[in-house]
Amino acid sequence: MSTTSTNGGKTVFAASISGSVRNISAQLRLDGANGYNKYIFVKKGSGKCMIDGLTQGFGTNTVIYVPDSCPHHIDLGINTQAYAIAIPTEMDFNLPTKPVVLSLDTANDITTMMQMFDAAIQEFNSGNTAAEMAIYSYTGLVTVNVTRLLAEKEESSKTTAAQRLMRKFSYQVEDEFYTGKGLEHYARTLGVTSTHLTRVCQQLNGQSASQFIQDRIISEARRLLLISNRKVQDIAEDLGFRSAAYFTRFFSTRLGMSPKEFRQSRDRFRQNMENQTQAVDIAV
Repeated sequence: MSTTSTNGGKTVFAASISGSVRNISAQLRLDGANGYNKYIFVKKGSGKCMIDGLTQGFGTNTVIYVPDSCPHHIDLGINTQAYAIAIPTEMDFNLPTKPVVLSLDTANDITTMMQMFDAAIQEFNSGNTAAEMAIYSYTGLVTVNVTRLLAEKEESSKTTAAQRLMRKFSYQVEDEFYTGKGLEHYARTLGVTSTHLTRVCQQLNGQSASQFIQDRIISEARRLLLISNRKVQDIAEDLGFRSAAYFTRFFSTRLGMSPKEFRQSRDRFRQNMENQTQAVDIAV
C-alpha cells in the first residue's frame, strides 16, 4: 500500500509495493521519468528490470537505484514484496551517479538495509512531528550504505561495444517511442544495420529490437489508459499510430484485450477496492 504526501509539496515518498497490484501513483511509476529518483529494496520474491538498456533478473534482498533520467522498466513478480523510496530530483542527497542493482550477501547487510527502508515508511505513514526530517535522515543512510556496499563490490567499469550501443538505443527509444518511427529509423540514426541492432538487443535483453520498442509503447499505453479517461483515439495519436483501429489491434495482440477492455478491468478493480473500504468502515 502507499500514502500521499501531507505537506502539499514535493517531498520524499516512501511506501511498500507488491507485484500483485500495479502501483499507478505518480511517485512510484516503475517505468520512465516521473521527476523522482527511486530506491527499491526487494524483501521477498523476484522480478526483472530493464535499466539503461540492459535487462537482468533480480531476487530477494536486492537493492535497486534508478536515476529519474535513466530509461527503465521494472517488473515485480506476482508474489514479490518490496519497499520503495522516491526522491524528488530537486533534492540533493548525494545519490549514486549511475543505476544500481545490488544483491546483498550477508545477514548484517540485509537486516540493516531492511530496517532503514522500514523505518522511512513508518515515519512517512505516521504523521508524527518531524517525520519528514526523519525520512530524509533514513534516506541519507540508505545512500551511505549503498555507497559503501558498491565500493566493496565494485566490478570492472569497462563496457563492451554491444553494451554501449544498447545504452544509446534505450535512450533513443525513450526520446522517440511516441513518434511512430520504426526499427529502420533507430538503426540508421545509430549508424548500424537493423540486423545488427536486433542481434545486440537479443543478446543483452532476450528480445528483438522491435519488441524492445513495442514494450515501451505498450508500457506508456497502459499508463495513459490507467490514469486518464481520454479517448482511445487521442491516446493512439499521442503514441504515433495512424488510427485508433491500428492501435487497438496492436494493443490487443500484445495484451490479449482491447484498450476498452483494459480500462474496464481498471474500473472493476477500483470499484472492488472501494467496496472493500466501505465494508471495513461498516465493520468498524
